Amino acid sequence: LRDCKRVVHLCYPAISLSASHVYISALLSSPSTSVLRTIYSTSLVGKPRIHIGHLSHWKANVITMEGHTSTVWSVAYSPDGERIVSGSWDCTIRLWSSRTGTQLHVLKEKSRVWSTEFSPDGKEILCGTGEGVVSVWDARTGARIMSQNAHSGAVGAVAYSPQGEYAASGSADRTVTVWRITSAGWGIPTVLKGHSDFVMSLAFSRDGSFLLSGSLDKTCKIWTIPDLSQGLTLEHDASVYRVNISPDDKTIACGCDGKLVL
Repeated sequence: LRDCKRVVHLCYPAISLSASHVYISALLSSPSTSVLRTIYSTSLVGKPRIHIGHLSHWKANVITMEGHTSTVWSVAYSPDGERIVSGSWDCTIRLWSSRTGTQLHVLKEKSRVWSTEFSPDGKEILCGTGEGVVSVWDARTGARIMSQNAHSGAVGAVAYSPQGEYAASGSADRTVTVWRITSAGWGIPTVLKGHSDFVMSLAFSRDGSFLLSGSLDKTCKIWTIPDLSQGLTLEHDASVYRVNISPDDKTIACGCDGKLVL
């Protein structure tokens, strides 16, 4: 099955045009040591051969998705793993099939896209741009649902709480903005102040009881939910670029200059 998946990724454009390319292209292009080629080697009798550049084994790279024209600053999987969203400094958000690499949607912003994230149900995409705009897009249709001028600087991080009740954004303007999401829509945002430099990363706890922010000011801050008050401040000796929380919500990981701190 692994070989079959790799063959589909490698030769999807040809196979999608004609099933006969399973023999003409797919088997011919599969590595000489693959199980699939070994089993069906008799089907290659009389077919063309690849003399230069033929693979002896599968490469670690499964598929390359091309379309962006500048730096890809953010990528995220949908909850079901079927799609990938990418945000780029070419001012676009692109939605891809993780199975085939097919581009599903191109969503256009007015400035560089710094951050992207799927909602917990996979129906929406949250993104932040270089002009401080936070937008929500329909992941199925590609339609823009909401857009707000949430910050006065680039939005380096966006996040949803695991239950989908909150969304947050962190910015170069040194603030974190949090929205409560209900059946009526997005509520009035709450701006959290406390950092003294770019807020680069955000993470909600699995139980939704707190939000963690990491900043270039060399600190991580914990904000309690639902009152959104500032709790602990964890100080580091280097800028914090990425933060994450363990599945049991007991350990915090902070990625700093040249090291990882737990």
